[in-house]
Amino acid sequence: MPPLRRFWQPTLPLLYLLFGKVAALPAETHPFPANLRREVSASGEDSLRTHFIDSIPRALLGINYGVGLAKNPLPSGQAFALLRDVGVNKIKLFDHDMATLELISSTIPNAAVTIGFSTEEMLSLADHPSLAFEALQPLQVYDSLIQYIALASEPNESLPPSTLSRALPRALTQVNSALDNLDMRAKVTVPFTMALLHPLHTPAFFLEAWNETLSLILPIFHERKAPFMMNIHPYPAYVEALAEPGSDPSAGEGISLTYALGSAGELRNGSWLEAEYKRVQEALTGSGYPSMRVVIGETGWPTAGGEAATVENTCTYVNGLVSWVGLGVEEGEAGREVYVFEAFDEELKPAEGIEPHWGVMTERGVPKFRVQWQGQGERSSL
Repeated sequence: MPPLRRFWQPTLPLLYLLFGKVAALPAETHPFPANLRREVSASGEDSLRTHFIDSIPRALLGINYGVGLAKNPLPSGQAFALLRDVGVNKIKLFDHDMATLELISSTIPNAAVTIGFSTEEMLSLADHPSLAFEALQPLQVYDSLIQYIALASEPNESLPPSTLSRALPRALTQVNSALDNLDMRAKVTVPFTMALLHPLHTPAFFLEAWNETLSLILPIFHERKAPFMMNIHPYPAYVEALAEPGSDPSAGEGISLTYALGSAGELRNGSWLEAEYKRVQEALTGSGYPSMRVVIGETGWPTAGGEAATVENTCTYVNGLVSWVGLGVEEGEAGREVYVFEAFDEELKPAEGIEPHWGVMTERGVPKFRVQWQGQGERSSL
């Protein structure tokens, strides 16, 4: 997650599972905005089924899981069991640790995992062809588990265009060749940031500086049927362009909190996320790839540490996101594949500001608010 531009208790906590009825959470510790609060009739039927529909495919909504930056983390086995029990089976990692993959494999049935290689690892893979095979061969046993390989992490933020255009296509080719030799099914993609595009309120085209890189990697994605992955975070954009009261975001007059969060918890028809998502699609169309799938690798809202960084706002945004994914299915799209950032707080990130506070749960797995994940046959909730 880019910083602001450059941007459970000792035992497993109580799980609030929804099986036709709602288990209320104490409002003072687990706030849930009234506009998204679920109402249950005397018969036990949910009156807001259009908000959190049963038909949201479990293959479309996942969560980012980070390791190494938590001060007092929940043991990984307990963390994955918690995610499993609330219906999450898509996990996006930032590394390719074998022990983590084994835990996921043994804990979450039918899991789909994105593994990550750092930008430094990508550069090594580009320069040493044999490294890709050596890195992936031990992972072959998890072939049915690994859906995507995220090659580099937001490299357009850390590398100049000349370096990226030299190294990234070569690394992609090496990794894809190793996958073929190992008969592995994973799709290789690259998580970029919106800094790849011209600013909001301008035509949706990629910046000229990245044209050479994109002209080399987009044909590879297309040939391999791999998605284009973009990290789309409204919070930094909101803070950098705080809107004056009464301003019109559609006219370029700042970004209001309502526009950043999504009006009344709805992220369609007037939200920053949907506008940026559509701009990525339009930019790909302009580059000659109108049917290329877009995956949102990260999106979320911090719960503390900055302007409008509150549990209530995060609750509104994340639950609106769940609804937005489902509405895309209702409207006949191929599916908006999204990974929430992130599962747990990471308190070893810089103490001041928002960085430690992106989790939907604390480090020890205590839910900050209710999230309506798609369930395993039933809808369930943190």
